[in-house]
Amino acid sequence: MARANKLGEAIDRLGEIRSRITELNKQSDELSKERKALEADILDMLDNSGMKRASSYKFSASAIEETVPTVTNWDALYSYIVENNAPFLLQRRPSVKPFQELFESGENVPGVEPYTHTKLYLKTL
Repeated sequence: MARANKLGEAIDRLGEIRSRITELNKQSDELSKERKALEADILDMLDNSGMKRASSYKFSASAIEETVPTVTNWDALYSYIVENNAPFLLQRRPSVKPFQELFESGENVPGVEPYTHTKLYLKTL
């Protein structure tokens, strides 16, 4: 019976930790929204003042432009990749759900091995 008691204590502790993480994630989400709003405000202020950098007594803020891709035509992109031998333009990771569907239907995907990851699901009672 001692083993079951330890198991129960471990499950209770896991539940407490999960609840705490949920609360901290809510706080993190709220702070992230505030951070994004402040970042947008600061970028606007920098732009309106014609500056790229400003600082307070504690921090420095800089507006840095970065070019990032937005795909508007996947077929054209794939054609470019094949014609120019440029697979480096894509991130290398398979999509989980489509792979699971293929694997469960008996389809063999070359170059990919299934890995079974065991998760523990905890439900509040």
